[in-house]
Amino acid sequence: MGFSIGQLRWGSVIVVVLAAVVAVMVWGGEPVRGGGEDGFVGGEFFDATLSGDQEDPPVETDASGTFSGSLEGDTIPYEFVATNLVGVTGVHLHVDPDDGLGPAVAFPFSANGEGEDGSLAAGTLTAADLIGPLEGQTIADLVAVIEAGNAYVNIHTKANPGGEIRGPIFAAVPVIGPGPELLGTLSLNAGGQFVF
Repeated sequence: MGFSIGQLRWGSVIVVVLAAVVAVMVWGGEPVRGGGEDGFVGGEFFDATLSGDQEDPPVETDASGTFSGSLEGDTIPYEFVATNLVGVTGVHLHVDPDDGLGPAVAFPFSANGEGEDGSLAAGTLTAADLIGPLEGQTIADLVAVIEAGNAYVNIHTKANPGGEIRGPIFAAVPVIGPGPELLGTLSLNAGGQFVF
């Protein structure tokens, strides 16, 4: 679900800001992240929403997908999920400071057109997985590229070898429940919408 920044009213903005201030006060200003044995791990969350219209050039497709990951020490556990996608040949992370086509920096999933709907790939990225311009670099270097807004996910298929769905990777804010369990993440997508 999403809503655009233009749909927000100042009262809503104030509520969100106050909630963030209260969260910082309650947890002493330390970042709170989910995923560890006790539910809290230091790090950052990343996500991407993938579609054909974000390809370069755009691809007409009913397929869509998501990428989610979190920084845990010097690794990034991740998952790629897709719907209405057939014949997946690969899922790649790319860098691109120019908003066009950039080189791949990781190949978390490769197949011979056998991948399809659902969870395409789940695993953990390490520095050893980095290739291209990030080969020999660290996960921290990949995180810096993501935080600069220069990384995207591309899912390739037999029908669209250059990529069928794609989306920029954004740093996301964790949404903590009363438990305090992680309810999800909130990020701003390329269309200027908040996505939960």
